[in-house]
Amino acid sequence: VFARKPAPVQLTYLGYPATTGMSAMDYRVSDARLDPPGAADGHYTERLLRLPHSLWCFRPPASMPEPGPLPALQSGHVTFGSLNSMLKLTPQMIALWSRLLLSIPQARLVLATVAADEAQQRLAAEFARHGVPGEALSFRASLAREQFWALHREIDIALDTYPCNGGATTCETLWLGVPVVSLAGSVFQSRPGLSLLSVIGLPELIARSDADYLRIARELALDRERLSRLRRGLRQRMRSSPLLDETGFTRALEALYRDAWRKWCVE
Repeated sequence: VFARKPAPVQLTYLGYPATTGMSAMDYRVSDARLDPPGAADGHYTERLLRLPHSLWCFRPPASMPEPGPLPALQSGHVTFGSLNSMLKLTPQMIALWSRLLLSIPQARLVLATVAADEAQQRLAAEFARHGVPGEALSFRASLAREQFWALHREIDIALDTYPCNGGATTCETLWLGVPVVSLAGSVFQSRPGLSLLSVIGLPELIARSDADYLRIARELALDRERLSRLRRGLRQRMRSSPLLDETGFTRALEALYRDAWRKWCVE
């Protein structure tokens, strides 16, 4: 339908993380952190329209539970969490997370959305190849929404995946009080963490290299007081940020639509 150009101005937004490759698609909506001006424009057949803050606007479900206290205070050890789809796990991330676990005594890693039996055994073997013992890992298969939210009460720090970052999952994880450490790359798929963490005022959790990722995660894991402050304050931080400003976001999006229409009218 889009290829037949039923409307004089056509835009792609949010649903697909790359160019459509279609000359009939005029614009793609993004933001300046996801697609920096000049550096990213050549990746798309569409012209980019950039929102002033972030591509995302988040409305947390009313039924989401409160974050609760920092799990490490009760367990006595830090627990990392991989909360994105297991399809985003790569050998690079397994190697990186293994280095992180081995650098912190008694650290644990919860890996969500990993199907039982073969998938869990295969991933455990991959971690074992890097020296991580099985008792450091905890696997969870797909969970009902409420159970998945409850899982966050066992996790102190979430580890974002690379090269495909989390998006909606990151928003929910932050709302549930769990800070997210993200590795930013050079293309859209590896920059959602950068966009989301920047817009809520936590750029210090954004890594630009493997070494940076390890440093940020390790320093955070060893600072229980900072972790507790983050957990207590994340919701208010998000409430006061553009990420939850539905009216401001809508006005900015409308302005992009209006600008695109005006350009068509004079071309």
